[in-house]
Amino acid sequence: MLFRSDPNPISNETMDEYKAKYNSTLNEYMKYIISSKTVNNATEVTKNAEGNYVFTLTLDKSKSVVNYVKTMKDTGGLSEYPNFTSDPIVTLTIDEQYRIIEFKSTETYNAKIGIITAGSSATLTNTFTYDQDFVIPGVNDKSYI
Repeated sequence: MLFRSDPNPISNETMDEYKAKYNSTLNEYMKYIISSKTVNNATEVTKNAEGNYVFTLTLDKSKSVVNYVKTMKDTGGLSEYPNFTSDPIVTLTIDEQYRIIEFKSTETYNAKIGIITAGSSATLTNTFTYDQDFVIPGVNDKSYI
């Protein structure tokens, strides 16, 4: 069952307004910031039984979620920004053509609604399939935008 606990009126935002506010769009599957400044640890890339490459990143629980916590607070009706209690872990599976096959994240945080603070944990798995051959666009190719 889903419900909305936020008593404020629902606002209508354009995609540009949403992106400016949260630094992401609604159709992006990953809300973390992944960069050399937010990755605390990375495993070696291994090849699984299906011939895909797999690696895991441990992200900084403060730096990697800067935009994500804004979205969580505003869309989840939280009283304040959630507090991540451990570093998020992201596992990526990519195929030989560098297409993402699976993106799995595990996170734990404390969320406050009103006077109640609850510990929360989530594992999110996004699986991707492709109907056609995938070509990585050139650096100057903007046709995909």
